[in-house]
Amino acid sequence: GKTPKITCTVKIHHGQVVSVTCKETRSHGARAVLSLSRGKRIVGWGQGTIGHPIALHHRARLRGRYVLTVTVLGGPHTKVRVRF
Repeated sequence: GKTPKITCTVKIHHGQVVSVTCKETRSHGARAVLSLSRGKRIVGWGQGTIGHPIALHHRARLRGRYVLTVTVLGGPHTKVRVRF
């Protein structure tokens, strides 16, 4: 099919609960991989289908500025700056 276009928004609830909403056009049911990074270090990760909730796993408390990268398998990627 066509290469999807992705737009993402990030909301932080009660300090540590992160909800990421990604919408795509031109494709349905695409698989996505999420990575939360600070500098070159990846501190959070997750994967799932766009349009459904995706859990973002992380090991330590998140504080400060991060970059959330959403990559569609076989397609483009989108970067969103996040602040906790």
